[in-house]
Amino acid sequence: INWKVSQPGRLLYSELQGSRDGTNFRPLSTITGSMSEPDGSYTWLDRNPAVGINRYRVRTLSIDGTNRFSQPVTAEWRSGTAVRMLSNPSSDGRIRLILTNLPEGRYQLAVRKMNGAMIHQQYMDLSGSVATPEIDLDRSSRALSTGVYLITIDNGKGMKQTVKWIYKP
Repeated sequence: INWKVSQPGRLLYSELQGSRDGTNFRPLSTITGSMSEPDGSYTWLDRNPAVGINRYRVRTLSIDGTNRFSQPVTAEWRSGTAVRMLSNPSSDGRIRLILTNLPEGRYQLAVRKMNGAMIHQQYMDLSGSVATPEIDLDRSSRALSTGVYLITIDNGKGMKQTVKWIYKP
């Protein structure tokens, strides 16, 4: 969610709110005046959107006590699982993933060479609709060299996805 407020220096705070029904909004994120961006531009990622239509608005409180609400905007979140990569190919040894709508539970993230040799593994617990894990192989593995690698996400209960990652230092 991206938004911009006019006269950010005159705000006590800006609050992003979310709603499923467009009537009952709840606070999602608050930015105080001391955290304001000079140009009044802000970005926030909903890491746990509901499947379907999500509504968002911004509430601002000015130093003079004026309370204002923006018009709500909508974003649709569709069901379906996905494993996506950012920064592919990578030159810094970091694997950045976006995991969408995977079932809750414990997952193994494994990095293998194309010959099947495992060079890294870690575990993570998922409980929301979106997770953004990052693996820093540059620091964790001496076996990293230019090439194609397989990244596998597996919960051991039938949910297993593999994507290719290219490392070019």
